[in-house]
Amino acid sequence: MSGRNRSALALTRLAAAYLLSLLLIEFVIAERNPITALVTYIPQHPLLLPLLPPLLLSLLSRQWKLVVANLLLLCLFLVLLMGFNARLPASGDADLRVMTINLARSAVSVKAALGAIAREKPDIIFIQEARPLSAKSDAIRAMIAAGHPSGVPWRLARTADVAIASRRPLTSIRSIPLLEGSGRRLLIAQVVFDGRQITVACAHFSTNLRGASRRRPMAYLRGSARSRIIQVRTLLAALPARRTVIAGDFNLPPRGIAFSMISRKYKDTFSRGSGFGYTYRADLPVTRIDHVFVSKDLAPAAWRAVDTGASDHRAVVAEIELP
Repeated sequence: MSGRNRSALALTRLAAAYLLSLLLIEFVIAERNPITALVTYIPQHPLLLPLLPPLLLSLLSRQWKLVVANLLLLCLFLVLLMGFNARLPASGDADLRVMTINLARSAVSVKAALGAIAREKPDIIFIQEARPLSAKSDAIRAMIAAGHPSGVPWRLARTADVAIASRRPLTSIRSIPLLEGSGRRLLIAQVVFDGRQITVACAHFSTNLRGASRRRPMAYLRGSARSRIIQVRTLLAALPARRTVIAGDFNLPPRGIAFSMISRKYKDTFSRGSGFGYTYRADLPVTRIDHVFVSKDLAPAAWRAVDTGASDHRAVVAEIELP
């Protein structure tokens, strides 16, 4: 075996060990350690680079079995760590269509938001960064009043910076604090849709504990990870396991312990999406942190990310089949 061939084999083995280590770091250790939490939460693109040299060397040395092995490692990275998914056929007759949209801290483009709602025609909208007392309240009111495709005013529930708008009446509305001192709350309501009652919940996760300072990086990272775990536990304890739709800006990529805690109890509707599904930033999307989850008795039918032009997040539209 030539020196180039031996190098290609050695680098391929190192690439396999590297990928296995990343999976261990991001799905097993993850938020348990500040550094591994950072690795879990950051966009994964830079972490892909070490997989390229062994693939290139295998091609140059014409070691086709190693080429196949390295391509397999690359595919595993794209699917498991970058979240690539192939679209499954949609049923085309889903019972419920929902949209989640973060309106961001910048001025809301009412025209853009209205246009997105008119195009997508959701039955329920989950809104984040929509504080009732902010300058955006008039814009939100205009959006809700004019956005329904049939012209019927939306029913609206709001708390803190989250809101739920529905084309059917919302009942049993309540909100609970997600994280002490953050001001973030979980908004929960009941809605009867086509004779079936479902629970709907809107969340906007805080990214750190109160008082966390970036001047102490390790403590900041530790608090950032802990804050998400606390909020996930609060959310899971507050919501039923059946006939439930949860949506919002979770500030969580589809990796790590916190995300796994949710996905063990609820389905990620991105299972019916395609590509990487990145939602942030809208102009240069590199990560998927806006999600729609459904309880396991409901069936996701379709998923897509939509650049509304009204936010630095892309909206998510999910279609759901009700039992």
